[in-house]
Amino acid sequence: MNALSRWLGRYLRSAVEGSYRLDEAGALTVFGATPDASGMNVTERTSMSSAAVFACVRLISQTIGSCPIDLFETRSDGAKIRATSNPLYGLLANSPSDAMTPMTWEQTAVANLLLWGNHYSYLDKSGPNPRIKRIVPLPPELVTPDFKDNYGTEIVYKFAGQRGYDSI
Repeated sequence: MNALSRWLGRYLRSAVEGSYRLDEAGALTVFGATPDASGMNVTERTSMSSAAVFACVRLISQTIGSCPIDLFETRSDGAKIRATSNPLYGLLANSPSDAMTPMTWEQTAVANLLLWGNHYSYLDKSGPNPRIKRIVPLPPELVTPDFKDNYGTEIVYKFAGQRGYDSI
C-alpha cells in the first residue's frame, strides 16, 4: 500500500467514525483543493478576471469558433447529407442574428459551455411567419431548465429576465 492510499484511508476512516469532517481544510487537500485565504468568492464571471482562465477560455472558444458550422441530416439509407433545407442552416452559416456573426455566436456558445457547463440560445420565431428569424444567446446563469409536468416528459426553460421568470 503506497503512502497516498494510507493517508487517504486514514482521513476516510476518521470521517466515517465521525472524528473528522470532510469539509475541513485537511480533507479538501485530498482532492487538490485549498481554502482561499482571501475569502474571495470565485464564480464563473469572477474567474474570467484571472489571466490564465481568460486566456484558456479565449483560446479554446476562438479556435472552435473559427471552424465552420455544418448542419447534417441522416437519410433513411443511413447516409449523412448537408441539411441545407433546414431553417437553421442559413442562420448558422451566415448570420445567427443582426448583432452576431456565426463565429461570434459559436465563440459565445463555447465560452458558456466552458464556464457554466451549458449554453442556451433563444430561437426567435416572432411575427406571423413561424420560421426562426434569429438565434440569440442567453446568459446561462439566467436560464433554469425545469420539467413541465410531474412525469418529466417535457422540459421547459425559465429565463430570469427583467419581468421575472418567463418560460421560453
